Amino acid sequence: MKRRQFIAKLGSILRNSRDSAMRPEPTVEATRLLGDLYYMPKNPPKNSRTAANTSPAAALVKKKAVAAQPAVTQYERSPSWTFLTNHAHALILLSQEPSIILRQVAVRIGITERAVQRIIAELEEAGYIEKHKVGRQNHYRIMALQPLRHPIENHRTIGDILELIRDGR
Repeated sequence: MKRRQFIAKLGSILRNSRDSAMRPEPTVEATRLLGDLYYMPKNPPKNSRTAANTSPAAALVKKKAVAAQPAVTQYERSPSWTFLTNHAHALILLSQEPSIILRQVAVRIGITERAVQRIIAELEEAGYIEKHKVGRQNHYRIMALQPLRHPIENHRTIGDILELIRDGR
């Protein structure tokens, strides 16, 4: 399957799973497609078959297909900012599923896998999480009694934030 086909299939999966204004939860199929897409070369070698797809007629068909797609409303777009940082999002996901794969964390937060690796390393270095290797998988333990870092909120702990999110109050 070509890179364009992967992206189109992933887009259709995400559009079909969208049932509210919130960002959709990625399905197993979408996560697998993202992983495959990550390892797929961005610029495949040119051959006569791919050169035929870059003709003016192919560009016109592509332009019409893009124009035929419905416009995305304000509520379907992901927000440009959130109240919680990516570090908080990672902590929440790790507390919900301690053996989650970092690729899944990246997809659910909406950042790169490399950024998640950096966040996990920073959280581990600061003493907010502990990482234990079990076979080939990492299991993460949240240190819930650690205080928050900023002086305005350092009277609260990580556990307070996680409890607030978990309870949904």
